[in-house]
Amino acid sequence: MKSVRAVIEDHYDRWIGHGAGAVDLDILGTDQTDLLAELFEAFCIRELGELAVGGLFYAASAGCVLGVELESGDVVVIKAYQRRWRKPFLGAVQEAQQLLAAGGIPCPSPVLPPAEIRPPCPNLAVVETWVADPGMRPGGSAAARRVSAAGLARQIALCLTLPDLERFSRHPLHSEDDALLRNATQPAV
Repeated sequence: MKSVRAVIEDHYDRWIGHGAGAVDLDILGTDQTDLLAELFEAFCIRELGELAVGGLFYAASAGCVLGVELESGDVVVIKAYQRRWRKPFLGAVQEAQQLLAAGGIPCPSPVLPPAEIRPPCPNLAVVETWVADPGMRPGGSAAARRVSAAGLARQIALCLTLPDLERFSRHPLHSEDDALLRNATQPAV
């Protein structure tokens, strides 16, 4: 298994020249791979009480995500978010994840409630169990579509039992200013 630093470096090697580091800098305060590794390793010790002994993957897009093996042998995923992602919304998402996982849906379970990724910066991170991605499967058959639709219906039915669904209506990417939508519907001049 690679080190945390090595998986972060691999990500940077793949994305160099394509904006690598911009999201990391915004969320984590640095785009230096050694400092990013140190930050995640310190988070594991501070919040999970364990050393990170290896990295599985790292990616940065709208947020930063690291798959890490802990000294206990547990594999977890750390997701660090932009500032607009706050505890009430992330907590509601974790409640939904817990409900879905308990209901037999293959969904990561929360390991840690939202916590500051690098105190005193307000950016939050969550930790959840790692669920391996089985990859895309051909889904063109009618039987596959029925199974997929039944799974989606089961997810919806489970989530409808969550208390206070209003917590989900204020998504962190929601904007009161609908200028983008207005511009998209205006005829081009």
